[in-house]
Amino acid sequence: MKKYAAGLLLFLAHTVKAELTCVSTQMFNADKTACVALVCQTSQILNLTKTACFTPPVCTAPDTLNSTQTACTKPKTLLCTPPKILNQAKITCIDPIISPTAQNTKPILNAVPQEWDVNVGELLSIPLSVNDAQQDEFTLTSTMIMGEFGAVHHNDENVPTVDFLFTPTAEQGNKIYTTTFSAKETKTTQHYVSNKVAIKIRVWPSANHDIDAATQLTISNAQWQANTLHLDGQVVLNHLLTMEERQAFIDQQFDLIISSPENNLLHIEPLILSNQGLWKISFPLSLQQTPCHVMLEFNARKARHQVLNAPLSCFK
Repeated sequence: MKKYAAGLLLFLAHTVKAELTCVSTQMFNADKTACVALVCQTSQILNLTKTACFTPPVCTAPDTLNSTQTACTKPKTLLCTPPKILNQAKITCIDPIISPTAQNTKPILNAVPQEWDVNVGELLSIPLSVNDAQQDEFTLTSTMIMGEFGAVHHNDENVPTVDFLFTPTAEQGNKIYTTTFSAKETKTTQHYVSNKVAIKIRVWPSANHDIDAATQLTISNAQWQANTLHLDGQVVLNHLLTMEERQAFIDQQFDLIISSPENNLLHIEPLILSNQGLWKISFPLSLQQTPCHVMLEFNARKARHQVLNAPLSCFK
């Protein structure tokens, strides 16, 4: 009987120990005989559900810990509407402190690239930023009749900026426009005007500037003599090209395709151009092959010319 009682007590002890569980905010003590509150080390804190300990990350200024202390966040960039400016801590917008005796100064129109390219039908947007010590309101002007100005916004440096917008039409292709920009104060006694910024805009007929580089193919002479066809003429280069672009185009090798009016291929030869775009070639052509007129094609430009001294048997 005593042995039975001892066994029963041992069974009950094991049963109680097996059924002992802790809630999420507790843990077993060292002997696993009781639940105690979850305690974190000095450098750690409980998570929001109080089920585990973790070490908060160390943030580098200006980053700060988020509210749950689980991650670093970057401060949002605060944009102020002129004439307000950021305070020294960059956390709020304030009115600038201007001495009653301080003099008004002229606005400064910041420099932009002097040359711009745009294709017909595409939008050109030129950002014009203005610095003004007194944060005065301003308006922009252009000496070019075409184009318009967008609304004031702030660029990446938080400087007031206005975009000049220009979408050229087909009639404006192959033309160069120049304009001068300036900024003028609108709500000051002096109405100061800024420095002037001048630019040049090249309007290309299409996005393929290689084809646009040559505006015309001309034939000055087409003459058949002694079973040889002699041809010379000129490739008229676009005045939009700079000297460097003009030379780069001349240095390229383009094929001159020569055929009859019926599109019978007569000859193909790489065309070598002079600095003025002049060219000259000769190639054998039998009496039976000679047309009355010759058709030339170069870089998508075409030309037609009568063949002088062509045999009476030339085909039309």
